[in-house]
Amino acid sequence: MANNISEETLHTLNVAIFSTVGLVAFFCLIAFIGVLVLHYKPGCCKVCKVPPVYRLERDEVVSLPPTPETPAPTKSAKNGHRNYMTLEEHLNILDSPERMVAEGRERTGHTIEFLPEENTVIKIEGTNNRITRITKTKITIGDVMSRNDKYSLHIGELYQDKILVYVVPLNEYIFDEIKSYIKSKDANLPILTPHPRYIRYLGTCFNHDKYEAYVISDYIAGCTLLDMQRSTELRSLLRIGEEEKIEGAVDLAEAVYFLHNLSTPVVHQHIAARNILIDGETLRMRLRASEIQSRVEDMVWCVNHGGIKDYLDRSNMLHIELAPEILIGSKPPDLKSDIWALGASILEILLEKKLWDISSMKKSEGAKGEQANTFDILRRGMERRLAPSIMSELEKSTPRLKFLTDCFQYSPIERPSSTFILRGMHQFFGEAKRNFKNDGAKTSILVPGRRLPATKEQSKDPLVRQQVEWNVRQEAGLKRRSVLIANRNYLGKDWSSLSANPLNDIRDVGNVLHRGGYGTDNTFDNVNSSTDLHSIMSSYIDAVNKDPEDIDIIIFYYSGYGVKAVPENIERKRKFGIFTDREGIIYDLALVMCNETMFPVATLQTLVAKLNPRVKRKLFILDTRYHQPATTGSAPNTPGSIYSRSISLAEKPSIYPPPTASGSKTSSPKSGGYDWEVPKIPEETTEKLNSMFTIRTDVTDPHVIPKAIDSHPKRMNGFLTGCLLQVINENIPNISDLPRFLNNQMHAEGKRSKAHRGIECHAEFSNIGNIWNAPLLTH
Repeated sequence: MANNISEETLHTLNVAIFSTVGLVAFFCLIAFIGVLVLHYKPGCCKVCKVPPVYRLERDEVVSLPPTPETPAPTKSAKNGHRNYMTLEEHLNILDSPERMVAEGRERTGHTIEFLPEENTVIKIEGTNNRITRITKTKITIGDVMSRNDKYSLHIGELYQDKILVYVVPLNEYIFDEIKSYIKSKDANLPILTPHPRYIRYLGTCFNHDKYEAYVISDYIAGCTLLDMQRSTELRSLLRIGEEEKIEGAVDLAEAVYFLHNLSTPVVHQHIAARNILIDGETLRMRLRASEIQSRVEDMVWCVNHGGIKDYLDRSNMLHIELAPEILIGSKPPDLKSDIWALGASILEILLEKKLWDISSMKKSEGAKGEQANTFDILRRGMERRLAPSIMSELEKSTPRLKFLTDCFQYSPIERPSSTFILRGMHQFFGEAKRNFKNDGAKTSILVPGRRLPATKEQSKDPLVRQQVEWNVRQEAGLKRRSVLIANRNYLGKDWSSLSANPLNDIRDVGNVLHRGGYGTDNTFDNVNSSTDLHSIMSSYIDAVNKDPEDIDIIIFYYSGYGVKAVPENIERKRKFGIFTDREGIIYDLALVMCNETMFPVATLQTLVAKLNPRVKRKLFILDTRYHQPATTGSAPNTPGSIYSRSISLAEKPSIYPPPTASGSKTSSPKSGGYDWEVPKIPEETTEKLNSMFTIRTDVTDPHVIPKAIDSHPKRMNGFLTGCLLQVINENIPNISDLPRFLNNQMHAEGKRSKAHRGIECHAEFSNIGNIWNAPLLTH
């Protein structure tokens, strides 16, 4: 009986256990199916009415496929089927989870929404309400570059990139009308990738709280060609020579080639001096999108006239570079009309003449011409198929530019393509560079036989060149090299001679580097002048480039006096808003040679940038004994307002007006009599800044005297050099860690000696690719 009870109990337990397991498995399966439904088909779940909270990160993209199930049906969807989302629906789901982007999404057309409370910009891509992608990011509007009574120009940041923001004040009466008009225009514009020769129009957003519009474009610190033509001071600042003109014409041809050879070609419509920008440092030219200035002018016009008028069709906007089929045929702009304007702008840059000489055309028409306006005269001239006035100047110039005459064919089909013009300009620029190298830029290549104004040439001493080349040959095969320079003996006018410490510096640093596997044959003491230093550096760079080798690092070391101040031409460029303080370029420091001439560190950087790419790293160690000039107490400069104004047609054949009575002479520099000319910064230099590492002395206490910087408490060296030697003897730091080790050593010495307090080490470098995470020495 006991056995029977136990068997029944065991059977009951087995049934209960298997039933429980089955129920658990069933509910797990139901839960798993529910999770799958929620994950893949969130719209299928009728119970979950509250969407999950999701916060967008900076610059994150929210994109939805054009499927009908994603949004809830709207009234318009009930009347007709559609497989896309409207803007309102897209803005409502900004906080929803990210979905995959549909294949073959459109890349044409975009608008921008601005959320004032979050200082956020939302970019919506798509056309005809077919939204394909939106991006949400923060926007910052920073310092003012220029200002007038209509709008102000600011530096800003968007998508982590530097931008220009034109802030246009509006009013409540026309705000909505202008916003609708601008957004309808922008909806049909293409979304372009960045190009180094083209300033893109990135869109316009509207701040309803402040009744302001923000017109956004790519960043550039420069002036327009039109501004330079009108300002004698700008021309004296930029000093554009023939080589820069030809290079700028090539830049312009590259920009138009970029637009015309997109998958869907883009017509610029307004290639003219007002839309050609000149970088204030590199002197390279860039074509600005015509929409940038036109959007600003549209809004200013609407504010002045109380709303949108027929004027804003922009088909009646005339300029002197218009092609005949547009001016007299009233045809819309196309690629061939851009070629007419491109040829006119290139010749305007090279020959400094306008396409049409309106004053001579008026005289030829007599009384009838005097009473007519400019464009009536142009229409009558084009109806007679007159050749542009600049053609006579082109005939006097070099025959190599004759291919540009085809740009001015009255039949559009006979004009060349942008590819043909770019190829011709590249060939002409190559010949020009060879001519400048052989001739030394003494005669004009644009107008044969014309002598060019004398320029300050940096001659190369043949003896110095021979010695430097010999030293470089002795270092052949070494992966680590150095150039060591020390100045001790000065004239004594403004700088008294230093102690023997600079000579001790190059001896001790040279010994340490030699033991670490560096070549130290190029050691120079008491360089007499900036011309001599330029000759040494250029000869060294030419010798290294002559037989390229794989070089891991080159150290450029200097010990001697230095001047830290802002050069006058930099202050003047800041005044006009054409200066970019590029990170890594040292504008405010010059090395003092023995005859008390200045050698800008920026010049040293531009020379070193010419080294072949097989030189991986360039390390500058500048132990400068600062002599801070006394400054005058003048008010700070305010940004100028020389950016593009409404276009006006110059009726004189010559573009540039004669200098004023005061000429282009500028006031004396504010640096107490010590000034130097910051050179043109080529684009090649800015591209190679990531391979340069600069360590220099920085004085934070104005009471520190040069004698303290010239002496180390424990060593017969300069303060920076003494601390560097101590760090190397006690540690084997990576190059990227050198500033930290040096500052720790300097602070420790400053605690022991009051005279050395306030002296620090300042470093400038870019650690892209971690190329500086390498030891300075190998021992």
